[in-house]
Amino acid sequence: MIRAAVISSLIFIAHFAQAQLVPQEEPLMGSFVSRHGVHIQVRSGGCTEKNDFRFEKQVIEGRHVLSFHRLRPDLCLALFPYGKILTFTFEELGLLHNDLYSIRNPQPGIRVFDDTFPR
Repeated sequence: MIRAAVISSLIFIAHFAQAQLVPQEEPLMGSFVSRHGVHIQVRSGGCTEKNDFRFEKQVIEGRHVLSFHRLRPDLCLALFPYGKILTFTFEELGLLHNDLYSIRNPQPGIRVFDDTFPR
């Protein structure tokens, strides 16, 4: 009986850990632009990587509207108070350096960039 309960629990946990969430706009800790491209700062438990995200781009009245979506949850439990900064080059985003753009993702207005990031 206990063995069956343990096996059921392990199957549930394994299924939950591998479940893909429906991609949704990721709330950003901050964002900025540099000569390297557009940088977004996202929450991380230590396992967040750039390939965990995809972006969408729409052109509305001549302005590019970007949104970044998390594809996989970060289930790690490390403490990263500054989250992780992900860089998307202008080329990756299909933007020129002088294109007008905005980011649609929610940003609570808190900019917590780590001072060690080169600009």
